[in-house]
Amino acid sequence: NSSTTPFTSNNVAVGYEALRGSTNAAANTGTSNTALGYQSLFPNTSGSNNTANGAFALNSNTTGGSNTANGFSALKSNTAGSSNTANGSDALRNNGLGNNNTANGKSALFLNNSGNDNTGNGTAALSSNITGNGNTANGATVLFSNSSGNDNSAYGANALYFNKAGSNATAIGTRAMFYANNSTTPFTNYNVAVGYEALRGSTSAVANTGNSNTAVGYQSLFSNTTGKENTANGADALSSNTTGNDNTAQGSSALQSNTTGNNNTAIGKFALNSNTTGGNNTAIGRFADVADGALTNATAIGYNAKVTASNKIRLGNAAVTVIEGQVAYTFPSDGRFKNNVSESDVKGLYFIKKLRPVVYNFDTRKFDLFARSGMPEAHFAAYTETGYYAATAIRQSGFIAQEVEQAALEAGYNFNGIHKPENDRDHYSLAYSQFVVPLVKGMQEQQKMIEEQQKEIDLLKKMVEQLLKAQR
Repeated sequence: NSSTTPFTSNNVAVGYEALRGSTNAAANTGTSNTALGYQSLFPNTSGSNNTANGAFALNSNTTGGSNTANGFSALKSNTAGSSNTANGSDALRNNGLGNNNTANGKSALFLNNSGNDNTGNGTAALSSNITGNGNTANGATVLFSNSSGNDNSAYGANALYFNKAGSNATAIGTRAMFYANNSTTPFTNYNVAVGYEALRGSTSAVANTGNSNTAVGYQSLFSNTTGKENTANGADALSSNTTGNDNTAQGSSALQSNTTGNNNTAIGKFALNSNTTGGNNTAIGRFADVADGALTNATAIGYNAKVTASNKIRLGNAAVTVIEGQVAYTFPSDGRFKNNVSESDVKGLYFIKKLRPVVYNFDTRKFDLFARSGMPEAHFAAYTETGYYAATAIRQSGFIAQEVEQAALEAGYNFNGIHKPENDRDHYSLAYSQFVVPLVKGMQEQQKMIEEQQKEIDLLKKMVEQLLKAQR
């Protein structure tokens, strides 16, 4: 208050050059300031309602008001910024014009210059922020690298550590989204990560720019780089995903091996665990999975169900003894959509006579073990808790697919009731409903033979009657 004008300042200064003011020519008219410490509020001129506790606290402030600085060099560079709170050594040290910031912890919001409405709680929280606004960081080195990103929220040590310019992200958990958006290009990612190292990212050298991902659980979506619109709920869910998009994983280790596959849905612990690059696959149930990592449009439903080929649906594992429904299964058979219709291509009696009906037992456990790609017995036991005795004990009636295949080949019949293995992990199967067509054809052929034979019988009977009459 070097002015000659009467002025009530209500200021308190304790310490060498505290609230000293810049020069004799600059009238210090700030009011209600409290400066405790060496050169605290040193050049203040008209800033009011400031509190500085600690050497160099608010050391550069001139016109900023309603600031609170507690700690060595807290808000040291602030000049015109207002309504800031800095608690801790070097907290908000470089703030110049930023307003409404709160920094609690050593070096919290250390580089902030003009960013507004940020909150950093923890050592070096938001330490590199310069112009970013509306960020909230709770934990040591949380949002440490953020410089211009806006409206991010991070809770947990090192969460969103490398984020530089990404905005609208939420990370809760130690190292959650650790490498997320380490590019300096402004980017809005809308990612949510909850859990230790959720959406952590692979390395600092790979810019994680994937957006609209949700990861909940330990290391869920751990390796994601550019993958977008993925949802992972459960420990290690989608943990290997890098560029895959639009995947949904619900359950511990669901879709754990997926890297670039898209549009997959896995519900259940270890569901679709083997998928890597395959897309449009669905698995529902614990251990429900695909036999090959590159299948497409494959569906496995039920505990330990394993689908072995693309465009195939598997219901339950081999231990299932009944598949039940209130009505019969139907499939489309509308003449409006059928073309190249041919009756002559159907082989009847010739094909049917070559079939060998048999009764047999099916080794269901061996079948599931085969579907699990030769998994060792000890390891296989960990994947299944279901007894196979009941299913294996059933005396089945049917055919052997390889024999049906041979019969169709010999009959020159392109029979679609046989599914042939599409890969070394797939197996033969039969669609018994398709046997109705050649059976009907065979019955028609047989009926025609019967009718022709009947005509011959009738003719012979007539001839016999005429011979008998002639003898009389």
